[in-house]
Amino acid sequence: MGGFILERGKMVNSTFALKPKSKVVLAAIVALLLSVVTVAAFSVPSYALEETYSQDNGYEPYIGWQDTKWHQNKDNDYTGGTGGAATGRAGHPSFSLTMPLSKGVTAYNGDLYTGDAVTVVTDNNKTNYDTACTFADPYYYKNVILEPQDATQDITFQFSAVAAGGRMAGLLPDEHGGGIIITSTDDPDSWNASTEEGKFEDSDKVVYRVVDGVSSGCRSPWWGNFTFTIPANTLQPNQTYYLALTKNTKWGHTHLHANIVFEFTTDMNAKATWIGDETKAGYGKEQGTGDLKVGVEIPHPSKLTVDLSMLNQGVYMNKVTEPVSYDENGLVQFRVHADGSGSNHQNVDGWNSCVNTLQVYEENPIINPSASYYIAAGDGITCTSYDENGDTNGKPTYHGVNLAMKNLKPGTTYYLMFKQNFNPGNAQNDMGKSIVIEFNTPANTDTLQTACDSLVDLMNSLGVSEDGKDISNATDYVNANVAEQAQTAIANAEALLNDPMALQADIDAAVAAIQEANDAVNAAIKTAATNFNSLADEIAKVQAEVNALLKDVESGTKEVSEENIVAVNEALAAAQSVIDGDVASQNDVDKAIVDLQAALKIFKNNVTVSAPVKPDTDADADKNIPNDKNQGNSNVMPQTNDNSFAIVSVVVLIAIASAVCAFVAYRRIRA
Repeated sequence: MGGFILERGKMVNSTFALKPKSKVVLAAIVALLLSVVTVAAFSVPSYALEETYSQDNGYEPYIGWQDTKWHQNKDNDYTGGTGGAATGRAGHPSFSLTMPLSKGVTAYNGDLYTGDAVTVVTDNNKTNYDTACTFADPYYYKNVILEPQDATQDITFQFSAVAAGGRMAGLLPDEHGGGIIITSTDDPDSWNASTEEGKFEDSDKVVYRVVDGVSSGCRSPWWGNFTFTIPANTLQPNQTYYLALTKNTKWGHTHLHANIVFEFTTDMNAKATWIGDETKAGYGKEQGTGDLKVGVEIPHPSKLTVDLSMLNQGVYMNKVTEPVSYDENGLVQFRVHADGSGSNHQNVDGWNSCVNTLQVYEENPIINPSASYYIAAGDGITCTSYDENGDTNGKPTYHGVNLAMKNLKPGTTYYLMFKQNFNPGNAQNDMGKSIVIEFNTPANTDTLQTACDSLVDLMNSLGVSEDGKDISNATDYVNANVAEQAQTAIANAEALLNDPMALQADIDAAVAAIQEANDAVNAAIKTAATNFNSLADEIAKVQAEVNALLKDVESGTKEVSEENIVAVNEALAAAQSVIDGDVASQNDVDKAIVDLQAALKIFKNNVTVSAPVKPDTDADADKNIPNDKNQGNSNVMPQTNDNSFAIVSVVVLIAIASAVCAFVAYRRIRA
C-alpha cells in the first residue's frame, strides 16, 4: 500500500501519483487490454467437443452381427418360399455395420477383412440382452459411431447381412413397417406417428428414410452386403442423429424383431475417444466369415467376451465369464444355432458326424495346434436339435442344437472348438474362421470350505505369543510364525472360495495348505501359566512396611495425610484383585508388582517426622534481662522493641534535608 505526502497544502497518494509520461503509458496499456477483451467478447473460439466412452461406463468395442431369432411358422405375414412351409424355414437374421469398419468387425466386399481400430462401440447401458435368442418382440441394440460424419458430403454406410430364405428380397418398408431410417432420437416409440393398429407412418422424428439407392452384393443365398448413401446436405451440421435398422426390416424370407441403432454426429469438430481393453469386447451374437455362422444361445450371450487380438490369427476366441454348471445328469450343456447357406440340411445326424470339426480340448488348440481333443461330436458330445414345442425328430437346426458334454472334470478349463471347416451336413457350409469358446466347470469346494472353517475356529480359540507372558493364565497359544502360516492358508482359501472361476487344482492345493497349517498349529500349542506367587510376596512385603509406618503415626512420632493412606490401600487392593481373578497374564502380574512398589514409594515420601512440643515461658520476666551474647559488643544493634534507635534515625534524616535546602538557596542568591 502507498502512503500519503503533504504537497502544497494537498493530501496526495505517494504510490499513485504519476508523472505525465507515466500517465501516457498507463493509458496505452489500458487501451490495449480493452481491445483484447473486446475481441474476445465478440469472437467465437473454435474448439473440439470431446466425449469419452469407457468399458468401465458400459461401452464395448462393436464386433457386429446383432441379431434376432425368427421362425417362419410364427410369422403369418411372410411365406417361406419354395419348401419353406415344409421345412419350417427359420433363422437368425443378423446385421453387421461394416462401413465405417470397426476393430473386430468382419465384412464381405470381395475379400474378408477386419478393422484395425475401435471406431464403433456398443452402448450396453441401453442395449437390452434380456430377450436375446428368444422370439420377444422387439429387443434393442444401441451402438455409437465415434467418427463424425460430414453432412456437407455424401455419407455412405455399408452392412453385411445374413438370414434364411434366399437373396435379399427387400429392405424397404411395406405394410409391416421396418426399413432403414435416420432419426433425431434413439427412442423407437417416437418413430411411428400412426396410432392406427397395423398402420405405419413416420413421425417428425424421422428425418430421412432410405427408399432407393440401395446396392447389394451377395456372397451366397443367405449372406451378402448392401450399401446406401445419404445425399450431401440432407442432414444438418453439428447435430446428433441415429441410423436405425428398424423392427420388421426384411432380408430374404425373414425380418427383424429387433431395433438396431447407431448414434453418430455431424459436428466435424467433435472428438470421441474410447478407453478400454483393446483386446476385449462383448460377444457379437453370431460369428463366422464364410457361408456358415454360429451363435451361442446358452450360456447367455451377455456372459461371453471376445479376444480381439486373436482375430488376425484366424480364430474367434471367446470366453464364458461364469462357470458352466452341470445338469442333473452330470452333463455340461451348450446351445448354439447355425445360419448360412444350406442350413435347412443341418440336421442332428450331420452335427453328430462332425467328430473332426466339433471338439473339446483341455488346452487351447490355437496356441497348441498339436493338442489332442478330449471329447468330440459323436464321441463324448451328443448333439440334439432344440425345438420350443419339444419336437426334435428330423428338425433342422434353426432353433438351436443342444451340445451335451460328458465326463468333464470339475474346476477345469476347457475349449469348445468349431473348426474352420466345420460342416454339419451341406457342402456349401464353410466357417471361414474357427470359433473357440473357453469355459470353466465349477470346482468342488466342499472339502476346502470344511477344512477352512475348522482352522478358523481353531485359531479363534488360541492366543498368539512367543513366551506366553502376554497371554491370560491357562490360555492356549501358538507362536507368531505358526499363526502367520495359518492366516495365510485361510486367506488363500477364502479367496478361492469367493472365486467362481477357481480351478480344482488350486482348490486341492489350498486344501493341502490348510491341512498342513492345521497340523503345524496343533503341534505348536502351549498353555500360558502365570506365576502369582511373586505378586503375593510383594503384597505381603508392602503391607508390612505400611503397617510399621502407620504404627509410628499412631504413636505421634510421624505424620501422614489421610489421602496418602487411602492411596496406598487402593494400590494393595488392586494388586490383590489381579491374584483373585486368576486369569491375568504374567505381564499383568509383573506390572502389578511395579505399580505396587511405586505406590509404596509415594506413601513413604509423604510420611514426615512430627515436630517436638515447646514448654510454656513467662515473657514479662525475661523482657529486661540483657542478652549475654551481646554484652561487650558495642556494635550490636539495639533490639527491635527499643524506640531510641528509630528516633535518632529520624533526627539525622531531618538534618540532612535541611542542609540540602540551605545549599540550594545559597546558590540561587549568588546567581
